[in-house]
Order: sequence, then structure tokens, then C-alpha cells
Amino acid sequence: YNKTHNRPMKFFTPLPDLDLTDFVACNESKWVDPSFINPYVQWTGDLEGVEAADGGYHAFCPDGTFWIAPACRGNTSECI
Repeated sequence: YNKTHNRPMKFFTPLPDLDLTDFVACNESKWVDPSFINPYVQWTGDLEGVEAADGGYHAFCPDGTFWIAPACRGNTSECI
């Protein structure tokens, strides 16, 4: 979708309003497995979305639950 012409986020619950207990924490998921994240870093070069870890990288989840995609990091209120 093109967010310039559409505002689909108005149909979704904003991240701050979600009950985080309904989701698996980042540190309990594949997001902390370097064998899962290292290829992502290799192909995208996105070092802002990861943190250094033994064996490479793991996802950086600012709230401990959600990894934020590069296109959303500037304004998570507009992401779905």
C-alpha cells in the first residue's frame, strides 16, 4: 500500500495499546537466534535493527517484544 494515499493504520490497534502479555517476548523467540538474524544482517546491512551477540547478532526489540522494521522506526504510530 502507499501510505501517502491510504491510512490503513487507523483500522489497527496502535502498538502502545496492545497487551504485551499476549505476545512472546523477543528474548524467548527466534529473534535472538544468530543463525536466524545473521543472514538478515548480511543481506540488508541493517545494523540499527540488531544488537551484537555471541555468534553474531540478535534482533533489537526496543520494548522487549516487537522488532521494528526499518520503514517504521521513524514513526511507529503509522506502522501496521
